[in-house]
Amino acid sequence: ALSEILTTPLRVVRDDGQLAVVVKPQGVAVTGNYLSLCRSDLLLPFTLPGRPREAGGPAAGGEYDGRPLRKCRPVHRLDAATGGLLVLAKTVGAEIHLRKCFGENLVKKRYRAVVFGRMCHDTGTIDEEVDGKPSVTRYRVVARTRCPDARADGWISTVDLRPEHGRRHQLRKHLKALGHAIWGDRRYGPYGNNEVVRCPAATPGEAAVLRDAHAWMCLWALEIRFPHPTEGTDTTAQIEEPAWYGALRHHQERLWRESSGSCRNKNDGDSGVGSGNSIVVTTSKDAN
Repeated sequence: ALSEILTTPLRVVRDDGQLAVVVKPQGVAVTGNYLSLCRSDLLLPFTLPGRPREAGGPAAGGEYDGRPLRKCRPVHRLDAATGGLLVLAKTVGAEIHLRKCFGENLVKKRYRAVVFGRMCHDTGTIDEEVDGKPSVTRYRVVARTRCPDARADGWISTVDLRPEHGRRHQLRKHLKALGHAIWGDRRYGPYGNNEVVRCPAATPGEAAVLRDAHAWMCLWALEIRFPHPTEGTDTTAQIEEPAWYGALRHHQERLWRESSGSCRNKNDGDSGVGSGNSIVVTTSKDAN
């Protein structure tokens, strides 16, 4: 339940005097009503003591404003259905700096998605406007897995995504335009209006994936790099893909083999990055 998520401490990836990088769980909005992350008590442990300041803005003389915010604030957004890395500002100066970095495209992010269909090219670029604005996403396939779902045409693909812009729903729209909508994306995916829409609050385990494989949208922010507000160097934070991604691939391949009536098919071989065994490469050293 959502109430359970809003009372479970956030996983911390980085934490210093200016900012924190945490893992936002799926199923909870960053901003919004009282059920959002910002309105919950989960951000209180990252709030600094001292004389707070409510609003951003430079200090007198243009100096860096190190006064703590009354409550630390996210400096970017993640969709409610998306999980992964979220950057929080603790001070006025950090918030100004980080928001400027996001606005000037100085922040580099890597997402991982599982999508419908077999993406034929190991790497590629999607260059298509979103809401009338230039939008570019670069992708790299890390696994291809057999799948019996008719909407997947026999395959699902696991792909790393590096957006060069931060348009609303950019990755979801780009993948749909490419013909490979994100697995579990009820808005842009190949789901009928009569299907039950679920957005579970809890991170699924293997049993949950087996029970309802389409309940969670397969889009996670796994890596983020940005200029630190006071250290003068780039800061990188990263996590591994959620464990249930592997459970989903394994489950879909097992269902496909059962439905095909054989344990091996001579046409299963995949000469690309992944294979019928769903070999997953979890590296952050690939090119932007």
